[in-house]
Amino acid sequence: MEFHSDLAVMRSWLESGHNGSKGAEWQFLKNLCNETIQRVDCEPWQRALTREEIFGEEDTGSENPKSKENRLREISKRSLLFYEKGLPLYRQKVSEAGLERILVVRENIGGGSGNPTTYYLESVPFDGEIGSILPAPTDVRSDKIVYRKSDSENIKLNWKGSLSFGRGGIKRPQWRWWLFLSSLLFQILFIALSVIVVFLELSLTPDSPVTSSNLRSLLMAALIGWFFYFFHIRSWLTLTDRKMMILHPGEHLKNSERPAQVEKVHDPDNGDFAQYKVVRYESSCQICGGPVEIQDGGKAWPDRFVGKCTNSPLEHVYSFDRFTMRGKLLRHDF
Repeated sequence: MEFHSDLAVMRSWLESGHNGSKGAEWQFLKNLCNETIQRVDCEPWQRALTREEIFGEEDTGSENPKSKENRLREISKRSLLFYEKGLPLYRQKVSEAGLERILVVRENIGGGSGNPTTYYLESVPFDGEIGSILPAPTDVRSDKIVYRKSDSENIKLNWKGSLSFGRGGIKRPQWRWWLFLSSLLFQILFIALSVIVVFLELSLTPDSPVTSSNLRSLLMAALIGWFFYFFHIRSWLTLTDRKMMILHPGEHLKNSERPAQVEKVHDPDNGDFAQYKVVRYESSCQICGGPVEIQDGGKAWPDRFVGKCTNSPLEHVYSFDRFTMRGKLLRHDF
């Protein structure tokens, strides 16, 4: 509740009209305060906002993205000076309210692609002598992430994906379901037939030595079986126990797409049947700011899906729960 009171006093100071011109710098601080109020019950790292999040959607006309980025950067710099200049009146407001803490504007300097500079408000003890903006802490990150879910309309399928999933899903009674089931059974039968043919070839000449031709046939059957199982059958079988499988670019997605997933859910129109939907779960890494994509856990995290940062997929690894849409850092040794 103290943080709520701190925010109320700061907003009162900004709306008082006695802290200077209500220009872009004033708007920056006001938006930061209002957005923080909306996220007041969130963790500190979730209250850190980029310049774009603070200003929201702007009608900038023909302004190019680079010019907009530079303009917002300059405004944010001036906003920090604007805050420092208005501290005497803000301190007076805090004293009149009888509060023991004051909100300080923090700037968390980003670095590299996908790790932008963010701003947030921190409540610090008020001793009546704050004369400048204190240095920003070096780390406001968390070991937790929140996943975002994109539906199929935002995912571009290639011709194979469109044939398999249509507009992004398969329902069991539909012809695409039978096409999918037929193709899976065909691959299994093809593997079985290849093995039978090889053993028949060997059994027809029981008294003859094994020739190089026999070995080539056996090797070819093994390679064909391994190919179909590893690249096709195995991934589909994961839908049985994990209720989800990974779609990779070039396989069912266009080459320019990021990995997506197929998840098994109950059909809302018929609860007795399952529905397979193309979706994409993703997030942002709390360590480096890079994109987090859902991948198979591999040997390190067997029989589970995990979120891996594209910048450091071996170290920045998070758990994944598609129902809670939450994840937690799995590696803490860095």
